[in-house]
Amino acid sequence: MGSLSHFLSILMRVSFWALISYVSACILVLLLTQHSEVEEFALIDDVEEYLRRVIQRGEMFHCGMPVRCPAGQFSFSLTSGERQDIKPTMCYNGSYQVFLSREMGRGLNLLLIDDKLKIPRHERLFDLYGEGDENFLRYLKNVETGHIIFIVTFDDASFRMSDETKHYLKDHFGSREIINLNYRGSWVFVGQKGGRHAKEFEAVAQRADEGSWADSVSIKGCLSFPCEILITTTIEHACTYNNIQFITEII
Repeated sequence: MGSLSHFLSILMRVSFWALISYVSACILVLLLTQHSEVEEFALIDDVEEYLRRVIQRGEMFHCGMPVRCPAGQFSFSLTSGERQDIKPTMCYNGSYQVFLSREMGRGLNLLLIDDKLKIPRHERLFDLYGEGDENFLRYLKNVETGHIIFIVTFDDASFRMSDETKHYLKDHFGSREIINLNYRGSWVFVGQKGGRHAKEFEAVAQRADEGSWADSVSIKGCLSFPCEILITTTIEHACTYNNIQFITEII
């Protein structure tokens, strides 16, 4: 009898402390949740600070689009660099992690997106001020038909870009503005190899005088991949982008 009473006493003490631990854990979780919510709302009071922290975290609601993209489309935002000190930004499907600004450099910063998997494959940097454009042109020629490229410039990307390369971007990726990119100009571009695109897929700006740089340019919108049949050498099928919402702006 005594052993049973002793066992019950121990069981009650264990149950009591287990209950205390459970209640304490619940209170701690509640306090942490409330603190987190207060912190997030506090961030929004300062919009510029909020956006700065969001970009550092690597995510942004629909890449800055005011509304969610339609089903089957992907948000994107491209902003060129400004002068030599403000680096470009690139966002795809709500993530700035596709090409971190700290890894971008002078020249053309390029992201390749697989048109079938709809995911980034890799990023590349081509310094067309310090080097020739042979590697860049060779790269473009090796891109598979249908793949998407995102391009943002930083500092200068035209000093050593040949007319051959510009015409290749025009003829094979659909660029309409590359021929207008001059020394220290700004350019952002979304192109699909073998496709023709609307003018909203790119933006370009030229410097105001010889001693300056062009203003930064930016485009953002919703991107879809509906092209089953692309432009070929025998028959031409225009790529159409249905129900796409675009915002193109000069910053």
